[in-house]
Parts: sequence; structure tokens; C-alpha cells
Amino acid sequence: MSKFRERAASVFRLLLTAAFVFAFAYDVVYLHNGWQSVWRKQVIGRPTQAYVPPIDPALARDPDIQAAKLKVIGPLGGKLQAPEEQPDSDTAEAGEPTQASNTATPVPATPSGADLVGRFKRLPPLHIFRGRLTVQGYRDLPFEVPPHASFPRLSGTYKQLRHTHSPKAGLLVLSDQQFRDFMHGDSGEAVFTSDGPSGTIEIALSATRVDSQKYHLVIRNSASVTVPVDADFTLTFE
Repeated sequence: MSKFRERAASVFRLLLTAAFVFAFAYDVVYLHNGWQSVWRKQVIGRPTQAYVPPIDPALARDPDIQAAKLKVIGPLGGKLQAPEEQPDSDTAEAGEPTQASNTATPVPATPSGADLVGRFKRLPPLHIFRGRLTVQGYRDLPFEVPPHASFPRLSGTYKQLRHTHSPKAGLLVLSDQQFRDFMHGDSGEAVFTSDGPSGTIEIALSATRVDSQKYHLVIRNSASVTVPVDADFTLTFE
């Protein structure tokens, strides 16, 4: 009788184990199918993002807007143009020129003055002369405006310490070519002129690019008398 009970208990345990295994497998399959169904519904129900034009279509049909429309060239051209305005990829690959490439403005070979503004250097003041000097006839104080100098300004004062009543007393600012003419007796042209035994100078000179520009500060007096002169001249850059 005891052997029969043991066999019956063993069979019952096997059946119970098989039932648990079957129930576990059924739950796994059910959960798998349910997850696929939920994921499929989310994918199907997800709204697609429609193209939003950067310009109101009603405003884009305005003739004035159409006349002012620009073609965008480069990697961002496809992002900034409407789909109907984008060039055909097959045509572009075939090497046919597009309207944007035909209307591109050529870059000038020689840069303008505005293009060189960013290349100007911030330069420290240049002290041309400060102190006392003697003048008999004339005294030349040459100086140069360095390259890439923006808005150079020449300022200073001079004062002759002995009055000679010379009709040529004064100060001249000459370019290099004007100074050569001055040496040959022609002093009609000058960048700046100050007559008299004393005076003040405050002038703006031309900005330079690649090459420097040479000038001459000429203090004049009688050729027969030596006169001491106090002078202070400085070249600054804004």
C-alpha cells in the first residue's frame, strides 16, 4: 500500500511540474505577442512631420517677393529652399548648370578699400621729434606712416625762439614727391602749410595698405640766420 502511495505522489509531482512549465511558456508567448501589438500600434499611429515652408505661401506668391528671391548655394541650400525650388539631383550629378550657378556674382580679383579695413593694425603712437633744434634756411624731419595704418593723424606744435621777420618762416608737411619738388625750388603743393614763427598742426593723413607712405616735416626760416626752435610732433593711429 505504501509503494502505491509513493508512485501516486511521484506521478502527481510530475503532472504538477508539467503544468507549471506549460503555464510559464504560455505567459511568455502571450506577453511577447502583446508587446508586438502595442509597438505596432504606436508606429502606425505616430504622425509624420509635414514640411513647413519658411515663408508664408500667400506672401511668397507676391510679385515683389518673387522678384527679390535669392538662390542659396552650398550645403544649406536644400534646407533653406522649398522642395519645388531645389535643383534636381539627377541634373546636378550630370553636370548641367543650375540657375543658381548661372546667377552667382563673381568675386572681384582686386579687394576694395572696405575689404582691407579688417587688416588694419592697431599701432602705438610714433614720436617724430620732441625737443629743441636749430634752423637755418630749412630743417627736414622725415617720417613714414607704416603699412596697414588706419586713420593716421599728425599733431604737434613749433615755436621759433628768435624772431627774424623772415617771409618764409613757417612749417610745411610734404609728401615724398612734393619734397623733391621743394628741393628744386617748387613749393606750390603741400599737404599742410603753416606760416609764421610759431603754430599748431593737427591733420589727418591717408591710410596705408601694403606699402608705407613717406612724408617730410619741413621747418623754414631765413637762410642767413640760425634760429633755435622748440618742436613737438607725434603721429597717432585711431
